[in-house]
This record gives sequence, C-alpha cells and structure tokens, in this order.
Amino acid sequence: MNNINRRFSLLFILTIVWSPLVWSADGVFEKRLGQLFGGDSRPCAFFTLEGVAEATTAVPGSPYFVLPNTHPQFKETFSILLSAKISGVPVYIVTTGSVHACGHAEVKSVGLL
Repeated sequence: MNNINRRFSLLFILTIVWSPLVWSADGVFEKRLGQLFGGDSRPCAFFTLEGVAEATTAVPGSPYFVLPNTHPQFKETFSILLSAKISGVPVYIVTTGSVHACGHAEVKSVGLL
C-alpha cells in the first residue's frame, strides 16, 4: 500500500508541475519536422512540422515556428531539431503563445518522441 501512495504522490506532483507549462502554451504539437533552416538576416532558426498549416492563430496561414538565437538553450534545441530532421523521429513542440520579432510562433521547448 505504501508503494501505491508514493506513486500517486509522484503522479500528483508531476501533474502540478507540468500543467502550467502546457496550459500557458499557445500550442502543443507532436509531429515530424518538415523544413528546417538556420535563418536569414533575422536572428532566428525557422522550421515547419508535417501536417501543420498554421503554427499559431496570431499569424494566420503561416506554418513556421521560430527558435530565436536568444533562446537560453538555442544550440541544444537546434541540435534536437537537426537530429529529428535527419532521423525522421517526431518532435514534441511547445510554443510560448506569442509571435516573436522574427514574425512567427515562438518556440518554448522541443523534445524528441
């Protein structure tokens, strides 16, 4: 019985910790990477996801996500995106809910599935 209580407590704590991250996000996506490019004159990397026609409702009709160079884990996150593109493994994307100065949906976090 004690083991069940520990598991329930852990599940409860994880739910409390992760919930605000998901609820505060504009979008949560689990898809394969479409296009990935390091950017242009703007300080951002851009990518699309297969089957996503609109990354955020704030920029209607734009499928692009933005990973700004100022992101605290820019290099690590871009490495994950590059790995996902090469391997074809789906990614888990959470956006910030805002449009970055580069003009598209800003990425909060990226994970491999």
